[in-house]
Amino acid sequence: MARKIRTTKSPEERRAEAEGLHATIAEQVEELRSSEAWTRFLTFAQAFHRYSTGRRAVSELRECV
Repeated sequence: MARKIRTTKSPEERRAEAEGLHATIAEQVEELRSSEAWTRFLTFAQAFHRYSTGRRAVSELRECV
C-alpha cells in the first residue's frame, strides 16, 4: 500500500530548494572536473577500456593502497 507524503512546503519553496541543489551539484561537478585526482583516475582508467566499471574500481582501490 502506498504511503501518502505530506509536505508543508509551497511549490515556490520546493522550486527554490531544487534550484539551490542544482547549483550545488553543478559547482561540485566543476570542482571534480578540475581536480588532479579526477585527471589521474581518467588516465588510469584508459588502460582498462575492456574491463567493467566494477573491475576498474577494484583495480583503482588496489592502486591506492
